[in-house]
Amino acid sequence: QGARVTITAGRLSVTDGPFAEAKELISYALYQVSSKEEAVEWTSRFLEIHRDHWAGWEGEADVLRVFGPEDFAAPA
Repeated sequence: QGARVTITAGRLSVTDGPFAEAKELISYALYQVSSKEEAVEWTSRFLEIHRDHWAGWEGEADVLRVFGPEDFAAPA
C-alpha cells in the first residue's frame, strides 16, 4: 500500500500503490515519519533536489512501509 513518486519532463507526480515487486534496487533511504503523506512529502523533496541540480534528470522512488511500533509486541 505504498506510493510511487516520479519526476518526468520536470514534473512531479504521485501514484498510490500497490505495485508489482521491484526486481532492481539502486539505492534506498529510510525516514521515520508519522504518516504516508509525510513519507511522500520527504520523497518528493529528495527527487526535487536531483531535478533542480541536474538538468533533464528523471527518476522515480517507491514509498514503502518497513515497520512501525505496532509491529512489535508490548513489553512484558
